[in-house]
Amino acid sequence: MPKVVICSKHGGFSLSEEAQRRLYERGSKYIKAVPTVKYFKEDHLKNDASKLRHLKFCNTPLIGDLSSGKVLDENYRSCDEARADPLLIGVIEEMGAEAAGPYCEFSIVDVPDDAEWKIEEYDGLEWVAEKHRTWG
Repeated sequence: MPKVVICSKHGGFSLSEEAQRRLYERGSKYIKAVPTVKYFKEDHLKNDASKLRHLKFCNTPLIGDLSSGKVLDENYRSCDEARADPLLIGVIEEMGAEAAGPYCEFSIVDVPDDAEWKIEEYDGLEWVAEKHRTWG
């Protein structure tokens, strides 16, 4: 039975900086380090800003195509498969509430093996739903 991480209160899914750092160190394919200088105007940066890095999980705003410098303006909802990442589950189980970012509280949901699922949300409160077809 796969486990899936959701935000169980209004506010939206987010990871603490420490949780992101641990995921990066453990090699999660859903987190990347990107140079700060690519995403902020240089006149707003300190002298050594080019050495700074941001860690971002899944498709959050600071992940982008480093060759073009384009920032993807997507959110965690577009990255459901990342929520079932065993590395993410492990970090959250290990850190507990400390893994959550601001306004976030995690729940880990068991999903039946045969279910085709997706994460849905309203105002940041999430749940796991079985995929189905709709029209109109």
